[in-house]
Amino acid sequence: MTSFKVGALLRFLAEMLHPVVRRDPAEVQRLAGKFNELLAVDGFELYPAEYISGLPIYAGGARATFHGARPDWKFEARPLLTDPRVLHEHQERIRAGLERDPAAAIASCKELVESLCKIILEQQGIDFPPGEDLPPLFKRVTPLLGMNADAVADHAKASATVVKILRTLTTTVQGLAELRNQLGLGHGRTAPSPALTRHARLALNSTVTVTEFVLDTWQDRIDRGKLPPRSL
Repeated sequence: MTSFKVGALLRFLAEMLHPVVRRDPAEVQRLAGKFNELLAVDGFELYPAEYISGLPIYAGGARATFHGARPDWKFEARPLLTDPRVLHEHQERIRAGLERDPAAAIASCKELVESLCKIILEQQGIDFPPGEDLPPLFKRVTPLLGMNADAVADHAKASATVVKILRTLTTTVQGLAELRNQLGLGHGRTAPSPALTRHARLALNSTVTVTEFVLDTWQDRIDRGKLPPRSL
């Protein structure tokens, strides 16, 4: 297929997902997933190029990496995130910086996880100091969502392995904060950051793992009545 035909096809599929054409975010997500499964075989993908009223406007292009050229958490499809605009802002900064400004992308990865922790704590009515950094914030979220090692039943099958993985999540968050301090922006650096694109993608992959598990666990706890849906 010629590049012209590929471009035309990608534009047509993107139009099918436009908020004016389809109003249901869940349907858009489902269709985008199906389209990308088929497109990935030939090395292409659809990705949110911009947002309008929190809804994605898709574009198409070559798929360059594991998460695609434009990583997308699909926050608008998460019912618990009633106002995900700040998360979208972090996501856009990550996308913009992966290749052009890895240090900024690393900083935005850390800030995305930090913002998510604050959103969860605020919505569940849990107080925290205004200037608290990511590691202590995450330590407040883990027991709330039953993600700490103490929450795993001793009799659970493979419980030792689950405990190790949960502890690794905490270590990953700590590492993300340290990576931002060492390679990211902030703290009045006196020399340019040595961050490379591969470092930014390491931060991205870590952020995807942590945020998706946290969001899935939060939804599960709400669905099973372990947490109230929102603070009063």
